[in-house]
Amino acid sequence: MIIRKPYAFLIKYFKVIHITIFVIAIYLLIKSRNIYVFFGDYLISGTYNYIENMALSYVHPFMIIVSILLMGIFLLIYLLMKQKEKKVLYYLLGIIFYAISFIVYIVLLSAFNSLEYNSLSNQSIVIYRDIAMVIYYINYFFLTIAFVRGFGFNVKKFNFEKDLKELNITEEDREEIEVGSGLDLENVGNFVRRRKRNLMYYVKENSYILIVFLIIVTLITGSIIAINKLVVARVYNEGNVVQIDSINYKVLGSYITDKDLFGNVIKNNKNYLIVSFEIENKSEESLKISMENTRIKIGDDYFYPKATQASKFIDLGNYFKKQVIGKNGKGEYLLIFEIKKKSNDYILQLYRGKKVVNGEAILYYRDVSLKPYTFKNKDLKTYQMGSSIPLKDTLYKNGSFSINSIEFKDIEEYVYSKCITEDNCSDEKVTIVPKGVKKILKVKYGDGTPKNIFNYLNIESDNFASAMDINDITPDNYEENTALLEVPSNINVDNVTLYFNIRGVKVRITK
Repeated sequence: MIIRKPYAFLIKYFKVIHITIFVIAIYLLIKSRNIYVFFGDYLISGTYNYIENMALSYVHPFMIIVSILLMGIFLLIYLLMKQKEKKVLYYLLGIIFYAISFIVYIVLLSAFNSLEYNSLSNQSIVIYRDIAMVIYYINYFFLTIAFVRGFGFNVKKFNFEKDLKELNITEEDREEIEVGSGLDLENVGNFVRRRKRNLMYYVKENSYILIVFLIIVTLITGSIIAINKLVVARVYNEGNVVQIDSINYKVLGSYITDKDLFGNVIKNNKNYLIVSFEIENKSEESLKISMENTRIKIGDDYFYPKATQASKFIDLGNYFKKQVIGKNGKGEYLLIFEIKKKSNDYILQLYRGKKVVNGEAILYYRDVSLKPYTFKNKDLKTYQMGSSIPLKDTLYKNGSFSINSIEFKDIEEYVYSKCITEDNCSDEKVTIVPKGVKKILKVKYGDGTPKNIFNYLNIESDNFASAMDINDITPDNYEENTALLEVPSNINVDNVTLYFNIRGVKVRITK
């Protein structure tokens, strides 16, 4: 037997379905009001009380799932009412409203999620408040109609009794239905074709139900996956701001190497993962910050910061110790991790707190996916002084630099303007004398040249001078695009090649 009217359940439980709609709509009404009140208060006061997992507290995944379910229920009833030639406006509006609600909840979820690491402009707050207000008040309309039809509506007005009699629904009809009859067990081929044909008939006759079901399942599954990825188990990327309480963290870059600044292997069978990050204190008081619980997760292994090797990476930045960050202050620092030689899938886990459950401390983290730059060994061609030298193959990843001229001097004198007040300035003369038996190498460089590139400078002459023997002594108030470097005095100034070894990428510059 083939049931040609698939709406028996909807007809029989018409009131129960509307009572269910009423109860679910109350939940959405309450949650929508909370969102509306939040943005209203935020707009008036300009501040809000931060709570853990704010996005999920205000826009719970169940709200999104419920809006999808209601959209599906309204669609099924709409199809039923359309078939019975009854009024369908309420159900059509319900489909539209809950589809819009679904989209709005996704947008609001994103808005709350952004509040984890950014503030919102007044214009954005007004827009979110007004959207939440509209959703909140429209919910009353659908709630009221569902109440009337669930608790006090005369279902006989729809004349469904005749349909129930025609369907002749019994307990047997609730069992599995064998669609089709006259199965020939002696002919397997006919059996399969008949089954296939009957299945196609069933699918065609129930296409509305099946399509609605598939839409609901797809939307719910997609929403759960999206919420899990974007909120619950969100993994940040390099360059994203991660807010933990009143501290903002941003990973600027990460590097992997087994060598120090001068190309020496630090430890056999070990690599070093260097994380460069920016930290900003958004509070109105100075904070002493420790990152000893912050760690690197590689598979099932965890690695913690290793301060003992900090001196090997001074060219990349300053190592972060327990530091005091002033109110509204920020700074750039390094964390260094000693890891296994063969590793991949690096996750930086920023410590954000702990809870004690049954005497056991549970630590909580925010994860940042790292894409470390691996230092390359590469010889670039020799360039003439004044040439633009690309940096794409170096740790700088992009840009270029140029050396325009060099000059060796025994001393350097310069004048700068010293101001006690804006209107009280005087010229001050400064004399720079190198330490010990050294010379001064005065280098003029082009715009865009990284300031720390001279950490990698060696000098090829009759006597080779390595980066270990060269010190940058440039004063802060010295002329722009010029560096003063202390170099060994035994360099033959008439036969000089500048040799940069930028952690494995080598380039020579000649006059």
